[in-house]
Parts: sequence; C-alpha cells; structure tokens
Amino acid sequence: MKDWILQKFAFYASATAAERRAISDAAVGVHLPAGTTFYRESDEIDHVALVGHGDIRVFKTVATGREVTLYDVRDGQACLVTVLAAVLRRPAMASAVVEKPTYAVLIAADVFRKLLTTNGALQPLVFEAAASRVADMMTLVEEIAVGKMDVQLATWLLRQFAQHPPRAAITATPEDIARDLGTATDVVSRLLDDFERKCAVRLLNGRVMLSDRRVLAAIAMGTELFADVHVAHDHTDCIEVSCSLTH
Repeated sequence: MKDWILQKFAFYASATAAERRAISDAAVGVHLPAGTTFYRESDEIDHVALVGHGDIRVFKTVATGREVTLYDVRDGQACLVTVLAAVLRRPAMASAVVEKPTYAVLIAADVFRKLLTTNGALQPLVFEAAASRVADMMTLVEEIAVGKMDVQLATWLLRQFAQHPPRAAITATPEDIARDLGTATDVVSRLLDDFERKCAVRLLNGRVMLSDRRVLAAIAMGTELFADVHVAHDHTDCIEVSCSLTH
C-alpha cells in the first residue's frame, strides 16, 4: 500500500533509486476509518503523515468550544502540522480528525529529520506543504476579516431556497455566490464544506442540497444551536442548488 501512496508525491518520483528505498523503508502504510481522531492539539507527534487517498480535517478549538477549520489534507498532500512537529520537535499546534476513510503513510519523525538533512528529495515536500497552507491561511484570514461570512452565506442560501418550490434547481456557481456576497470563491467553497459537516447542506455531484433548514437558519442567526449536532435529514424538504464546486 505504501508504495502507491508514495508515488503520488513528486518528491518521491523525482528521487534517486537509493533515496526512494530509504524513504520507503522509513514509511508505514495505515488505513484510518472516518471519525478517527488523528491527533489533538499539544499531542507529541512522532511521525509525518502523507495522505494517498481520503480527507483529514485540521482545526483549532476556540474558547467557546467552536472548531475553526484550518485546512483539509487530501489526496497527494502532506499534513503540515505533522511536518512542523517533526522538523521543529514541537507538540501539535492544532487537532485533526479523519473526515473520510483515509489511506496514508507515516514516516517516523526522527527518520524524517535525518532524511531531510541527507536526502535532497524531501526538501521540496516541506516547502510545498508550507506554501499550500499559506494560501489556505490567507483565505481564512479573509473570511475572518470580512466578518460573519458564514451568516451572510446561510442567509443568501435561505433566500434562494425560499424563492423556489421544493426540489427546484437553482443555477449558482461558487463564483456567482462569491460575487453576490463580495468575497472570494475559495471562501464560499470553504464555508459550503463547513455547512456540510454541520448537516445544514449536502454536497453531491456538483450540487448543494438543503439537508436541514433549522441548522442553516441557526447559522444565519449567528448561533451554534444545531451546528455540531448530526440530525436526521428530511429529504422531502430538500432543494437543490446547481453548483460547480472546487476543493
């Protein structure tokens, strides 16, 4: 399993045969079921995680208990928190949970540090992981700076749903929504992902479907009344918004 995962990473494909052997020998393949807590903030992490297939959500928990998603680690990506923990020898700076069944390889932190100094193929991995997450953080900063964008998006969706009968399709791409709300497309896509986790909507085959009006209304009111509760979906009340989603 570990070899096909490693092949997804450019640093491994471009490494010499000797370098690939050293990296492969240090790697262990794992399967992580959905719902698994991968690590918690302040945990000592003894490995670097490279995801072959799946989704690991990295987040911070604020004083109110609300989870703020920092980024998702998906196919062919390295988890920056584990990279920093290994390189800097620091505890985890955030928490992570497995959102979908995930296949990954774990490289022992001490072995990773040694390989980083002796194996030039690993250095691009660190830089690429940091660069991609800087972009995620910029999106998050914009989301926070504009203030209550989740409220604005939830309100916009409720208004669109109210204007159409149940199960009516509304053509609205993330770009369209972002333009209406005066924000970035990445912010809209990120919030739609968050709404799905809170069971307000479902994202399926390029569509956004209303799963629970109460949850979406709670978000629109700026509360977390239902935000962290997984409720039974009443699909008879589903209305679809045709979207071309990007992740």
